[in-house]
Amino acid sequence: EMMARFFNVTPEVVEIATLYMYIVPISYGFFGLVRNITSGLNAMGRPLPGTSISFVRAIILQVPLAIYGGANWGLAGIFGAICLSNIVASILAFFWNRRILSRL
Repeated sequence: EMMARFFNVTPEVVEIATLYMYIVPISYGFFGLVRNITSGLNAMGRPLPGTSISFVRAIILQVPLAIYGGANWGLAGIFGAICLSNIVASILAFFWNRRILSRL
């Protein structure tokens, strides 16, 4: 909460920012894994799997989960959807990358 107040003192903004900071950062490491794997796939000349992983994370997972989560739990559900989609996409990216590397 203190960090949110550093940027804005409006109570509603502080409440939303605090909720975001309690939920979404849990998945930052997983999102970093997704970014590293997609970058590595691009560097290996395989941009389609990396793009597919990003597409699945953002469109296939995050949007429907955010709609469902928002309808049922409000902003906490939307933030949870971001967190969950980062975690699921990182697992998918890890195994897909492992499969590609084993074929080389």
